[in-house]
Amino acid sequence: MHQEDTALGLDRRQFLQRTGLAAGVGAALPLLGMAGAGAMAAASSSADDPDQLFKDGQFKRAEQGYRRRLKESADNAHAAAQIGYIALLSNRFADAEKFLKRAVALKPDDEFSLYQLADCYVRQDRLPEAVPWLRKRGELTGSPTDLAHAKLYETIRGTPWQVHGPQRTRIPFLGLEPLPHMMISINGTQPRIFQLDTGATTAGLSMQLAKEAGLEVISESRGSADGQQFTMYYGIAKSVRIGDLEVRNAPVHWNEADRPDLPDGTEAHGTIGTVHFYHFLTTMDYGHQQFVLRRKTEANLRRFRAEVARLKGDVLPLWLAKDHFPCTLGSLNDFGLSSKERARPHAR
Repeated sequence: MHQEDTALGLDRRQFLQRTGLAAGVGAALPLLGMAGAGAMAAASSSADDPDQLFKDGQFKRAEQGYRRRLKESADNAHAAAQIGYIALLSNRFADAEKFLKRAVALKPDDEFSLYQLADCYVRQDRLPEAVPWLRKRGELTGSPTDLAHAKLYETIRGTPWQVHGPQRTRIPFLGLEPLPHMMISINGTQPRIFQLDTGATTAGLSMQLAKEAGLEVISESRGSADGQQFTMYYGIAKSVRIGDLEVRNAPVHWNEADRPDLPDGTEAHGTIGTVHFYHFLTTMDYGHQQFVLRRKTEANLRRFRAEVARLKGDVLPLWLAKDHFPCTLGSLNDFGLSSKERARPHAR
């Protein structure tokens, strides 16, 4: 369990049950221009209920149903919240902001929508605008994590997540077990081993590396992982360098939790996860044992799609739920397929 899940009162299974999403991590994370992804849903449902359609992953049809409900009843907070949430999953931030604001205006104690609204601003690097919503949710729920992030985001000065360097960089994996790992430098320190983890968010460091990097504690909360309880410290790194690319003014966190050794006995000094990933067009290439970062531009996205087409790869929708649940559509044996799809020999 990731340390922030406990602060939200949700473990991974509970979160996925609540959202109706089945977690499936894709090899590539091109989280740019995903507005039409809901139309690609593989599962079909005969139900007209938008809540059921949402659970089935048919986001486009679900949104249409919620919009009809909201047109019929302008004070339907649930419909507004779901429209906003579907928009956020697909990075349609203008719609997400509009409908999530409407949802919390109609239902001010809607904890889930308050978090989604804050996350809508965080994903756009508009951190100060996330502060009042995080603080409101933190005060409502007593969540120290929300309050710690609110203090962190109101402290940051200048543009966060500033990317410097070439259009792309490739970094070899040192190994794949227990998680893919590679060398990363924080604030100009000697590069250390970091694990890639889609269960993580921003770069998370050991206490030793945080001290060496000269990080200042801005806020703190409590966290837990693998049965350990510990204090989470939050601060801002001047530099996070991966390969030839550097991110400046980046929020990070660190703690005193014990980390499992790598198979050769080497100690990992940190993890890096989806918040860092979605600032790039990111590929976790297990086949070639490498990590590829491309600047998130339309030109690079076109090149990436062309490369996938040449390799005859499958293109699947990818939605980011909360801040570290990359989700797509899939099936297990015949579960998750319509009768028509089950009849096709290559449906799996």
